[in-house]
Amino acid sequence: ERVAGITRRQRVGGLVADGLRAAGIETLEDFAAALREGAERIAQRNLRAVTVTAQIGRMLDAAGIDWISFKGLPLAAQVYGTLTVKMSNDVDILVPFEDAERACALFTEAGYRRFNPGPEVRDDQVGAWMRVSKETGWRHPETGLIVELHGRAMANPALLPQATLAAPRKRVEIAPGIVVPTMGDEILFAYLVAHGAHHGWFRIKWLADVAALLARDPAGIEAQYHAARALGVGRCAAQALLLAHDLLALPLDPGFARTL
Repeated sequence: ERVAGITRRQRVGGLVADGLRAAGIETLEDFAAALREGAERIAQRNLRAVTVTAQIGRMLDAAGIDWISFKGLPLAAQVYGTLTVKMSNDVDILVPFEDAERACALFTEAGYRRFNPGPEVRDDQVGAWMRVSKETGWRHPETGLIVELHGRAMANPALLPQATLAAPRKRVEIAPGIVVPTMGDEILFAYLVAHGAHHGWFRIKWLADVAALLARDPAGIEAQYHAARALGVGRCAAQALLLAHDLLALPLDPGFARTL
């Protein structure tokens, strides 16, 4: 029951199910059934998110607004190679700061329901809101899926100001035939550690994502740290590496760990 509660709280049901299966560990049937059901929900939710992301991309492209999708689906596709294990609570879209107000108007026209900011902020005031807040929150009219529309990546504009649409990007296939623009490898690790540190690492799934990203190239871990440090988020990266080493067995050279 304790493991089940932690799994729900940390939103890692898919990762737990995958890890137990890979390790050949038998569990109580009730717990195993709950994990299977949770994994099915994750897969279904992510498939809906694929459709929503593709629709948003077409809408923004038609309006001539640049955009990327980040975290969520493109990250899952890159680090896990599947959309069945990583739970994504929302779809994150980054647009140019100067186009955020126009993008909000498009979401309104498309039937999305805005919940952040709430009704105390009128539609014609959302542009002013976006000048002081990094994001607005919307619900898809049919699926209820949450979409966060970002005018900048970080709440604190002084933290990782390089994480903009001007940064290098890449294109990732999130489902057969559906390719989206997302953060390039040069900024991705730095963003993930800055995001996790900013939120106090209160969900272990963020740390699991960092560890899975680094596991693709263990020999490049120190280089990733130094690149993040050059971008001004070295302490965030050190936190992430030490936590992943202690909690998730991320391999670190002992001398490097002492440095961190």
